[in-house]
Amino acid sequence: MSGLPSRLLSIVNANYKQLVLLAALSLAIGNLSTPRPAIAQAQAQQQQPTSYELISRALAAGQIDAETAHTYRVFAAFTDTRLPLQYRGDDSTVEEVPPAVEEVGALLPMFSAQTQTELAPFFLSPVDPGSWLHLTTVSNELPAPSPEHDESAPHEGSDDDASHATSHTTTFRTIQWHTVLAAGGKVKVWAQKQIAGDSAKAEGIARAITATIWPKLTGLFWEPLSDANTPNSGGGPELDMVLVRPNFSDQNAAHNSRMYGKAGGWGGLARSTEPGKCAAVPATILINSVHPLGSATAPGLLQTVAHELTHAITMRMPLQQPCRHYRWFTEATGKWSEHFVYEDADSEQPWAHDFFGRTARSLDEPTPGDLEKNGYAAYIFPFYLQLTRKERAIPAMWQAFATNDLRSGIDAGLKTQGTDLTKLFPEFAVRNLNLDPVDDYRKADGVPGRPIFEVRQSVNLQPGTSVYEKAIPMGMPYLATKYAQFGFNSSVRTVTFDNTLVPIPYASVWIIEKIGGQWQTPAEFTAKSGKTWCRDSEDLSELHIIFVNREWQDTTLKVDPGIRLPLLSAYPTGCSGWVGTSDMTNTIVSTDPNVKIVESVHTNMQFVLDSALIRPGRPHQYWKTAGGQITWHVQVTGDCSGAAQGVIAIPNVTGDHVATLTVWEENGTMHHSGTSGPWPGDIPRYTVNCPNESAEMTFMAAIGFFVTDGDKDDLAVDGKSFTGSFTGPQPVPWITTHHRYSFRCAGC
Repeated sequence: MSGLPSRLLSIVNANYKQLVLLAALSLAIGNLSTPRPAIAQAQAQQQQPTSYELISRALAAGQIDAETAHTYRVFAAFTDTRLPLQYRGDDSTVEEVPPAVEEVGALLPMFSAQTQTELAPFFLSPVDPGSWLHLTTVSNELPAPSPEHDESAPHEGSDDDASHATSHTTTFRTIQWHTVLAAGGKVKVWAQKQIAGDSAKAEGIARAITATIWPKLTGLFWEPLSDANTPNSGGGPELDMVLVRPNFSDQNAAHNSRMYGKAGGWGGLARSTEPGKCAAVPATILINSVHPLGSATAPGLLQTVAHELTHAITMRMPLQQPCRHYRWFTEATGKWSEHFVYEDADSEQPWAHDFFGRTARSLDEPTPGDLEKNGYAAYIFPFYLQLTRKERAIPAMWQAFATNDLRSGIDAGLKTQGTDLTKLFPEFAVRNLNLDPVDDYRKADGVPGRPIFEVRQSVNLQPGTSVYEKAIPMGMPYLATKYAQFGFNSSVRTVTFDNTLVPIPYASVWIIEKIGGQWQTPAEFTAKSGKTWCRDSEDLSELHIIFVNREWQDTTLKVDPGIRLPLLSAYPTGCSGWVGTSDMTNTIVSTDPNVKIVESVHTNMQFVLDSALIRPGRPHQYWKTAGGQITWHVQVTGDCSGAAQGVIAIPNVTGDHVATLTVWEENGTMHHSGTSGPWPGDIPRYTVNCPNESAEMTFMAAIGFFVTDGDKDDLAVDGKSFTGSFTGPQPVPWITTHHRYSFRCAGC
């Protein structure tokens, strides 16, 4: 560009020291917001490289030098047509100018005179003569350049026509301004008369600011600083809100509009009136007037105004660290303010999907290559504070940032509401499930979406499957969450959860159960090592497990238990017990005298859980008899004779179990082991009558009358039954013992 007016040069030179201090950030970056349809449609499309990405690639390839790259980034930020076609990418979803543009202000003194001249207009207030808004390469919505020189100033505080004009040049255009005051004269809205409809939009914005936006925001926060006596003040102490129309009519932008529904690019921009500063300063607000005005129930310019005014308000606060450090919360606050002021317009809701898609990452972690994207999505955080009636913590956080970094300031703000970040974050993570019974977001505002589940499994134990196990991956960074969801069909009768995170002090675990068709209240499970659900008694059909890293101070700490991960297991057997029969035959043979004694025991047994041996988070393994009947019989034949029989009820006596049963899983296979307990009561005795004498015998089968085969101990493939038949070892040659048994799980 050549022929820069001498008046403009004098303005630039007078403010040069201020311009070189990160001026590009102040004037080109700011805080953007985009109406809902543009975001929703843009996210649905496959993204092409942005202009900024194309410029960076060219720089890396040595096709352009650093100074040219910086210049092109500024041109891209303001859609200046001097940006060569090969660097015009798909900027339809660029909500903020990349941080690389910040460097322009600091590097400006090192640039050539021509570059400084080309970039100077971008460091002036848009209503000042010779600003970027007057450039024909940017403001193609305006009529052809006027050869006349008009330096009349706007009549502030009225609706009279006003104009700012440039010197005689074909590079700049003359703008006729329409202004309207709002909020009792504290805000001035500027509209370009040459753009049809903008004056009416300015009037509508001013009415909304006065009636709704200003009282709502300043009632929660405070008023923004006045720009009186500061550079780029717009000629008065009012907060200047300027309707602009950046150049989006070139061929590439028209293509973006057709493909992505992005009519006119970014929605708004809040920037410092003191170049080089970003906090404890007044602001000027730019509003892209290409978008519709909107209303209390439809997204548009009004929501953008609320967003950018919030930025102007928070810019009043000093910050302990550089502004970049707080950018995430800056954007979260701005995007949430759209809901706070206009809760029925839902302009913020398209960003909820992005938030739910990244909960496994740290809450304040920037999206790679886009510092602001995660901030918009994180509007859910202040939204949650509002739902829980803690919205007063939000301005308290901004006040705390004067002496605190980002997370410490958030913690300090929460403490003013009786909580802190360590306590609140797990509760926040639970609500972020956004599903019944923690669907407050949906109920309160119809917020769509849910998190991505680390594990999402419908457990169906197929025939031949006796156990299901799922280890849940961990490795969560600070302020991150992982979700697991399980459903269980009728094949599953027992569910266990082994919580291996108990030793990790900054880990938090919550469960939400659906029992008997009803969702239960979320329960903290952090300090519990595990739990077992018996579907016979508590019909667990669904289970959510929420894992949280609540650490926020030491960002190197991850929730990682090593190789022993949290484990969810499911089994086909329930907890009602086992029922079945056992038969034992004890045969004693003597040749002198010739005698055969057959002792037999037939037992009906019911096994129930041994509550004294329950292990949390593990399947129930230990069972005891609680009822049944023993029928015993003895028959003596040969040279001697004798017979006896009896029936004994199996009592349910604590600590005195007639028999015990163990059922366990090993390497994916279910096993069993049964053994006799004490014979109930006195062991029977019977008489053997021989020709010369009689003898009283003890019923030997009472010892070990129930024993399962230790060599063949597998359950059936479905895990619901076991049978066996074997001949036991002979302690002496004349005694043979045979066992036969058959059991099945009760209620399976």
